[in-house]
Amino acid sequence: MVRRSALLMACVIGAFAVAGCSHDVNPVRDTFASMGAAAKVPPAPDFVVASRSYEQGDYIPVGIRQPPRKYPARTPEQIKAVEGQLDAARNRTDAQGRAVLRESAAPSN
Repeated sequence: MVRRSALLMACVIGAFAVAGCSHDVNPVRDTFASMGAAAKVPPAPDFVVASRSYEQGDYIPVGIRQPPRKYPARTPEQIKAVEGQLDAARNRTDAQGRAVLRESAAPSN
């Protein structure tokens, strides 16, 4: 009988120890808080409360059709045209950089 009660007590202590690591359910913290020995948790600052909306979840709903796009997707021809513009801008920037390097490498008299 003593052995069984010791085993039961070890299981209860182990459960309390493991539950102490839990964030939501913490019987050790709750026991100390009920005795007045726990630290007081300050309320969240106003900017934290205002920046976090708890009414709406931060998840993407599943099974709900998303609203249509404001602008249609670009066609492959439009994508190629934009890539050409970006390549031209890169080439201009590279040419300007090379010109600055040449000027800075030239000896100044």
